[in-house]
Amino acid sequence: MAEVVRADALHRQLANIIREAIESGEYPIGSLLPSEDALGKQHKVSRSTVRLALNTLRMQGLIAVRVGSGSTVLPGPDAKTVTAWRTTETGPDRLTDVSEPDRFTSTIGERLADLLDLDADEPTFVQEVRGTDPETGRTVTVRRILPFSACEGTSLETKSFPDRPELLATLTKAHGKLTTAEYIRPLIPAPDDATALDLPEGTPILETTRITHAGAKGVLAEIERAGGDGIQHAYCLS
Repeated sequence: MAEVVRADALHRQLANIIREAIESGEYPIGSLLPSEDALGKQHKVSRSTVRLALNTLRMQGLIAVRVGSGSTVLPGPDAKTVTAWRTTETGPDRLTDVSEPDRFTSTIGERLADLLDLDADEPTFVQEVRGTDPETGRTVTVRRILPFSACEGTSLETKSFPDRPELLATLTKAHGKLTTAEYIRPLIPAPDDATALDLPEGTPILETTRITHAGAKGVLAEIERAGGDGIQHAYCLS
């Protein structure tokens, strides 16, 4: 491995050296870099220099840094990107190798309450499944949330989660024309999320929340989570 010289800022030199090691495969995608102490001893630089170098690589999207866990190599901005096409029909019914659904009741929570325009203590039916997206090959977890108020007077009171077309048809019959919006955000996974999604430590999650409204009333939320490395969502707008 190359050595740090003194002609340029040390942290930039060290960042370049580590970047070259990543690009050569010495540090594969998903692997942990050596600790700050180990990198400092290896390259004869201070720990503060190592931290600056790692921060440079983090800003370039090459590594994810988690306190107490170390630095994980990411695919990087030039890695091949998988495109996942999404339409108004895209839903969890497309998944293969789907786990047995886990069903329970809960309150809606603050974030979804804002998106659905409902009270945070609104009771809901919840269904959680895990499966494989046949388009991208990635493991996906899906959580569906049905407010009790959307189910009143319908078959959903006793059969909350039929196939998605039947679910949407029932909601349309009960509440009128439906509209949808999607909200996408990256997240650093909790350990349970990383395990559920078969992700290397430090790999970010892409969370897509689809909210269905009937007029001003929120009637359904669907939250999908999958590994966010090297993926982009595409939408047909015409």
